[in-house]
Amino acid sequence: MEDVLRWFLLLMNALVLAFTVRQRHFHSSEHNRMFTEEGKKTILLVIAHPDDETMFFFPFLRHNSSHEIRILCLSTGNADKLGNMRKLEMENCCRRLQIPPQRLFIEDHPALQDGMQQRWSIDVISELVWSRMSGVDMVVTFDQHGVSAHPNHIATHLGVRQMLVRHADELSNVDALMLESTSFFRKYAGIFDVASLFSSVFFSNANVVELYRTLRCHHSQFVWFRKLFILISRFAYYNTFRHIPFKRS
Repeated sequence: MEDVLRWFLLLMNALVLAFTVRQRHFHSSEHNRMFTEEGKKTILLVIAHPDDETMFFFPFLRHNSSHEIRILCLSTGNADKLGNMRKLEMENCCRRLQIPPQRLFIEDHPALQDGMQQRWSIDVISELVWSRMSGVDMVVTFDQHGVSAHPNHIATHLGVRQMLVRHADELSNVDALMLESTSFFRKYAGIFDVASLFSSVFFSNANVVELYRTLRCHHSQFVWFRKLFILISRFAYYNTFRHIPFKRS
């Protein structure tokens, strides 16, 4: 049994090393154009709820900490009447991520209340995101499947996309990326989601302990299934992205 465990740990370490080397040395030309040229960028991450930034985007945030990260959170996560607490938790989380308070924007709009049964206004999302686009070089959000098919995540994508299309002429120098959702089996393959290696925009995280500590800032949400999620989810280890098409040719 000990020999099996030893070989398992060696394999895990080898995979982390391989993916980290790939991230540092073998990025596509498209990735290099966006993240290694022209110096520091201002990046707006648009999410639906407090804790989305850590649950789903941690590898991206960790890798791009040298850039100016801004976070627009479209709700307080008040489905269980804990909105005020969750706002404070997110502020603490952002401090750990070295994102200052002036770069965190948490909305509490009546048309954007947290909940699986809540239908969010795409127009309101579009307007809120546009109001935060000044000086932004890149906007990042969920894709049309929302990672977990959560309707608030999907609405977030649709609102961002609508904003981009409406203001395409004014955003000609802005890049827009959406976090790639995957099949159930890839989603819970954890570190073994080797298909991530072939994405043109890819980030990895080899420090799951730091992810655990960061997610713990959201203590009201730090329940057993979220602890399990960060151990077995690919989003703890890898983020892969695709472009949001919006620019006129």
